[in-house]
Amino acid sequence: MLGVLDISKRAAAALIVSALLVCVPLPAGRAVAADDPKTPPAPPPKAPAAPAVPAAPAEPFQVEIEMIRRLAAEGKWRPAKDAIEGFFKLHANDPKVCARLPEIEEDLRRCLYRLSTMGRSPVRLLGRGCTKYDTMSRTAEFGSGDLATAPGWTTTKDGLAYFDVQFEGSMTIEYATPDHLRVTPIVAIEPERRGSYAILPIPEVPSLYSRGDRLEVVRLDSTGGVAKLGMMIPTGDPDDRYRLSLLPSKIKFEVVGRSDAVWCSDTTYRKGYVAFRSLGDGGPGRGPPNVRDVTLKGVVPKTWAKRTMAESDARLYREWAAQSYDRETALPAWVIQAESDAASWQTRVPFDCPVDLQDDLRQVARDFFEAEVDVAPAVERLTHLARGATKAWVECFLAATKGDLPGVERAARQLATDDPGFAPAHTMLGLSLLARNDVAGARAALDESRSRDPGYAPTYDLLVDAAIRDGDFPGARAILAQAAAAGAATKRTAELRHVLLRVQRGPAWAKRFESQSTHFSVASDVSQDVCTEVARVLEDALSIYAMKFRPLAKKGKARVYVFSGEDGYLEYAADMGSNREGSLGVYVPKLRELCIFLHENREELWATVRHEAFHQYLHNFIESAPIWFNEGYAEYFSSSRRVNGIARAGQVSETHEVLAGILLPEFKPLRELFLMDGPTFMANADVHYVQSWAVIHYLRDPTEPELKKTLSDYTDALIAGKSREVAFKTHMEPVLGMIERGVRVHVEVLSKR
Repeated sequence: MLGVLDISKRAAAALIVSALLVCVPLPAGRAVAADDPKTPPAPPPKAPAAPAVPAAPAEPFQVEIEMIRRLAAEGKWRPAKDAIEGFFKLHANDPKVCARLPEIEEDLRRCLYRLSTMGRSPVRLLGRGCTKYDTMSRTAEFGSGDLATAPGWTTTKDGLAYFDVQFEGSMTIEYATPDHLRVTPIVAIEPERRGSYAILPIPEVPSLYSRGDRLEVVRLDSTGGVAKLGMMIPTGDPDDRYRLSLLPSKIKFEVVGRSDAVWCSDTTYRKGYVAFRSLGDGGPGRGPPNVRDVTLKGVVPKTWAKRTMAESDARLYREWAAQSYDRETALPAWVIQAESDAASWQTRVPFDCPVDLQDDLRQVARDFFEAEVDVAPAVERLTHLARGATKAWVECFLAATKGDLPGVERAARQLATDDPGFAPAHTMLGLSLLARNDVAGARAALDESRSRDPGYAPTYDLLVDAAIRDGDFPGARAILAQAAAAGAATKRTAELRHVLLRVQRGPAWAKRFESQSTHFSVASDVSQDVCTEVARVLEDALSIYAMKFRPLAKKGKARVYVFSGEDGYLEYAADMGSNREGSLGVYVPKLRELCIFLHENREELWATVRHEAFHQYLHNFIESAPIWFNEGYAEYFSSSRRVNGIARAGQVSETHEVLAGILLPEFKPLRELFLMDGPTFMANADVHYVQSWAVIHYLRDPTEPELKKTLSDYTDALIAGKSREVAFKTHMEPVLGMIERGVRVHVEVLSKR
């Protein structure tokens, strides 16, 4: 073994090397349940041939906004900017403008950015020393100087340098090195089949790392085999440049400028990564490879290029907006003033709020409803200072920051009693009820808030959320229209409009097939039969969830998109601003969509469908479930099915048995797992998924009588709105040691079967 290297950003993937075989395994196919917050959004896709949700008739005001959006989406920056300026003049002093200002201003900001930086090119956006890029062929060329500092290259302490772009198809690597006998270039490091090509010095004695005066072109296979393909005697000139080219049907190795070359007929590997390995006298070198002036040329994946350029452009855009965008200059004065008037909802405080607390409390409300930042520190301080109705309002926020939904409801009801005309009390009550999936109760509370104060903007956002949960998208659009008419908007309002637009558009497929079952609306670019089959599997899975978890009474149908291949799936995810490489499917909570792509292993496909569908199902009960519980139960139901008409859940797959036994020594203490947040969980997902499954599998049928109701009681607490911490402290902590021992014994028994 030449060393181990973690080069995956999302999982601990090993760089496995056997006799100079370097492989870069991608993370194992992993179903994921949440959006990636780190990836900036890419431009919206083109509209599909048929909308996923019937569009409501558009009013002239909306038509104008969509025209602006279309011009911006098509890159017609000057016409879009002119259209926005004309829009502001035509609708001067119209309160609806303020309700739509975030999205209009975003288009204006984009236009100004593009007009001021028209030189932005794919070459610059790809970065990594890119010098050329052909958008049609997707052929890119990258140049690097010193690999230790070159962008895109990572060098490890054990003498390996690798480039973080995976090429596909033909590729060429050109480089110079003063000591060709101490450097090994490795190309086409193919993750799936774990093979590559390399240039090895031929030893004078039977030792792989002994120095020789010849270079051998070899193919390295996953078994550790080394197939010799051709040999060259270099000049030994330290100024020589070497070039290794993978052509469609051959391999060519040459010293640039010499007429002779090594031609090899081998097409085993034609995609993968590029690396250099430094060699010592008796093994791998310890320092960075002594290589300079590297040039890489090859075809890059479409999805990678699109996502990389979108990420770079988003970063450059953010930098420009922070440094160069001036709202006071870009927007008409009446818009600035009207925006200030529209934000009047932020001034609401209870009648008895002391003057010295008003600004702080307004900032808390603003951050809570708009910025999604942690307001707990400010709330903790205000709790000790407030009295009467103001104290009840502060306690609403305090309970909300702790995830204590019953506490939110108690404080909101108390506030409504102390200050009957204070509409935000009813809004906060509606928020809590909605988080507990009591949609009818939430709507009643929110309607009460709106009747008392039509200008309180967060009320409309929550009403839109309620409509989306019921699958009532025309109703959601109608509520946004009412908010616009009232001149009420928050920063979330624009996001909700974007969500509805994405739901309406769906994937940009040339052909679209649909199947409507009792509880699912399945669409695909494959065939009607595929839609019908996926809907059948989903209905079967849902009946098992209802029987083995909790029954569900819910309006509307769940949306499911089935992509014909991984490229379309990843591209759609990239359009949503999310990187889903390495996953087989995903449930997107923000859009309440289930997305999967077809692949050859049908058993794995149906397991992915059942896993992701459970995330979608659980979201109807718990708005934000503890991630171990969400993923553990999803894994538990991934193998569920009907056998001879009888619902079976919790079958133990061979994968679960083997992995649980292997990973048992790496299991975290259950206190850590039960209180773990999403990023921490995903940082070591391979272990945490299996451990979470093992806990659920054990607690569904524990050996200890005292644990028979533990999981059920814990689940009921979460559904009732108890926070992750409260549910743990009440139901898990008292029997934590017993669960810990039981799970370990359970896994040991399973792994020995």
